[in-house]
Amino acid sequence: MLNIFALSPSDIQHKIARHRAMAIAQLRSKSSLKVRTERYNAQMAKARFFEAMLAGGAK
Repeated sequence: MLNIFALSPSDIQHKIARHRAMAIAQLRSKSSLKVRTERYNAQMAKARFFEAMLAGGAK
């Protein structure tokens, strides 16, 4: 398993972009509104986690 704390800044930026794209895709899926919102929020939480990593963690 890859250690997420050993990623380079460019790798983290790619992960952020991927999670944001997946979040948008979840909104467009053919599921109920509740399911789409839950999946969107889960992907955005992951994107925000990586953004915090890139910014230097919690301050």
